[in-house]
Amino acid sequence: MRRGPAASVLVAALSLSLLAPASAFAHAQLEGTVPERGAVVKHEPPTVIFRFDEPVEGNFGAVRVYDAEGSRVDEGDAFHPNGEGPRIGVHLKPGLPDGSYTATYRVISADGHIVSSGFVFSIGKPGKAPSETVAELTAGSGSGPVTETVFGLARGLQYAATALAVGGLVFLLLAWLPSLAGLGGVGDAWSRSARAFGSRLRATLIVAAIVGAISAAAGIVMEGAEAAGVSGFSALEWTIVHETLETKFGTIWGIRPVSRIALISVGAILLTGLIQAYVYVRHLDALVETGYGRAVLIKFLLLLVLIALGAYNRRRTVPRLRRIATGGGSPGRVGVLLRRALRTEVALLVVVLGVTAALASYAPPVTAQSGPFSTESQFGPIELEMTVEPARVGANEIHIYLFDAKSGAPFAKIKQFEATASLPDKGISLPLEPQFSGPGHYTIPSAFLNASGEWRIELTIRVSAFDEFTKTVEVPIR
Repeated sequence: MRRGPAASVLVAALSLSLLAPASAFAHAQLEGTVPERGAVVKHEPPTVIFRFDEPVEGNFGAVRVYDAEGSRVDEGDAFHPNGEGPRIGVHLKPGLPDGSYTATYRVISADGHIVSSGFVFSIGKPGKAPSETVAELTAGSGSGPVTETVFGLARGLQYAATALAVGGLVFLLLAWLPSLAGLGGVGDAWSRSARAFGSRLRATLIVAAIVGAISAAAGIVMEGAEAAGVSGFSALEWTIVHETLETKFGTIWGIRPVSRIALISVGAILLTGLIQAYVYVRHLDALVETGYGRAVLIKFLLLLVLIALGAYNRRRTVPRLRRIATGGGSPGRVGVLLRRALRTEVALLVVVLGVTAALASYAPPVTAQSGPFSTESQFGPIELEMTVEPARVGANEIHIYLFDAKSGAPFAKIKQFEATASLPDKGISLPLEPQFSGPGHYTIPSAFLNASGEWRIELTIRVSAFDEFTKTVEVPIR
C-alpha cells in the first residue's frame, strides 16, 4: 500500500534534479584580434591570434587562415600564447605574398558550446577579396544536423541517467529507510518487499550507470565532431577523442558516470537553477521572445504541474489509501487514480528531459544581447559585412566591408556613402560619418548610440548619377 507515497517521493526527486538550466556559463565573446580586423600590415605577422572574454579550447583545426583562393596558409598548430586560456592562435606559413587573407576560429566556450567567426586582414596592400566569406568558410567546417541531433539525444540520456540515479537515492533515504525504521522490519511480507526493492533499486542504478556511460561516450565524440567541424563517424579518431577528453567538457563528461551519487546536489541544483534562470533570462520579455527563454518557461511550467500533482496526491490520495489500508480494504478506484497520476508524472518528466536537452543548444538571452554584433547580407551588386562593437549603450565602433557580389573584390564604385542611425521607438535619429579605411572598408570610429533598443543603421551608397542602393540593418544595443 506504500507504493503511492514512495513513488511520489521518487518523482519529486527527479523533478528537483531537472530544475537547473542546462548551461552554467555564457558563450565566449571575441574581444580582439592580432592583426586587428580589417588591418593592412606592412609585413607578414608570424601568428594570427583571437582574444576572448573567457578561456576557450579547441583542437588543431580551431584557428584557420585562408588566402583569396580559399587555400589554407596556416601551420595548423592551434595554441594558447603564453598558456593564456582566453587567447588562441595559429602560426602562418612563412613567405606569404601580399594580399588579403581570412582568419577563422571554431572554439569551445566554457559552457561547452561551439562559437565561430572570423575576420579579413591584408599583408602589404589589399588584394583580391577572398573567394568565400567568413560565414561561408565557418559554415563549411560544420558537423551537420545529424551530429547535432545525436548530440541532443546524448544530452537527454545524460539527464535521464542523472535523474534515475539521484531519484533512486532520494527515494532510498527519504522513503524506504524511514519506512523500515517505522515498521521494524518484522514479518515475511516485509522481507519479500525488501528483497524486491533491493532488486529494483539495483537494476535502476545499473541502468543509470550504463546509460550514463554510453551517453557520455557519445557526447564526447559528438563534441569532438562539432569542435573539429567533421561528422560523428570522422570524430571517432583517437586524436580528436583525446583532445576532447583534455578539455573541460571532456573532463566533466568523462567523470559523470562515476559521480552520480551526490545527494546534496539535489538541493544545490534547485537553488542554482532558480539563480541561473534569473541570470540568463533576466527580462520577462526574453521568456517569450527567445528560444532559450521559451525552453526555460516550458520547463518550469511542466515542473509546476508535477509539483501540483505531487501535492494533491500527498494531501488527498495518499491519506485515503492509508485509511483504506488501515481498515484492511482494497485500494479500488483510489489506487487506480493514483497509478494514473503517477504515470502522468512520469510522462511529464520525459517531456521535461527533452526540453532540458534542447535547452543546452540555445544561447542564453544575456549572451545574445551582449558583445559585438555582426551581420552579412547583400543589396544590389554589393555584399555587406558589418560589425558593431561592443553593441552596448554608448560609443560604438562600426566596421563596414563592401565587396562586389560577383567577383568578390572590394567594391570600389562608390561615388557617395551616407549612413544614419535611428531608434524609432524613442524618436532618435543620428547622422553617421563613414571614414574610408581601405578598399571596400569603411569605419565609423565613434557612433554614439545612447539608448538601448533595436537601432536601425541605414546605409546609402550612390554608384552613379542615377543609381544608388540602400540597406537597413537592425542592431540590438543593450
